[in-house]
Amino acid sequence: MINPVRSAPKKKGTTGSCSFHSFSPSNEITSLSFQLPFEEALKLNIAIDEAVRQLNRLNRARKEARDLGVTIIFHQDIHRVVVTTDKLSG
Repeated sequence: MINPVRSAPKKKGTTGSCSFHSFSPSNEITSLSFQLPFEEALKLNIAIDEAVRQLNRLNRARKEARDLGVTIIFHQDIHRVVVTTDKLSG
């Protein structure tokens, strides 16, 4: 059963989002496990596909393009997953 979803934080450049069923563990994270219903998994798949397509359109010969990647943000408190393209840290 999916919990009611409150408004997810807006970020310019998101390619999509979906809700998730559960998030574990809730404290110290050494590994991450979350469950998605089939329809939400499709939404996540589309969001990741769109982010990768956006990156694929860029000229990878340029350093700015090579420094970009896909960021997947898990909002545990509102049970949302947001997919963006962003500069990779490090």
